[in-house]
Amino acid sequence: MHGPDHEHLDGGSYSDDDLRWPAVRVGEWRADGREVDVYFTDDGHGHAVRDADRLRELAGS
Repeated sequence: MHGPDHEHLDGGSYSDDDLRWPAVRVGEWRADGREVDVYFTDDGHGHAVRDADRLRELAGS
């Protein structure tokens, strides 16, 4: 995932609303027994780490 800021490549942090759809998909795929990896590209502000942690929380991981 590349960040929601259309003005800057890999910029910005995702809101919970932005992360809910992928969180639901991750939960569904894991319930089907699939291993799921999601990658976030980072910017100089460390948004990827926070976004990945929040996605994990929303997906119930």
